[in-house]
Amino acid sequence: MVVPLTFWVGEAGQYQLLGPLLVAVVARELGPLLINLVVIVRSGSAMTTELGVLKIDGGVRDWLKGCNVTGSYANT
Repeated sequence: MVVPLTFWVGEAGQYQLLGPLLVAVVARELGPLLINLVVIVRSGSAMTTELGVLKIDGGVRDWLKGCNVTGSYANT
């Protein structure tokens, strides 16, 4: 995206616009990616909190027994 933008700005003779245009392009490209990362981290922390509450209340053990899981996981 940067190379074609540099070429066409150069062809138009508008090198003074290159900086603001690059900032706008990068912001539009990276904006959705950063928002997705925020949503993923927020969801992950909510799931971790829920598992912590289940562990304290004994819900994890009951859930594992209900799923017929044996071994070290069922003993926690």
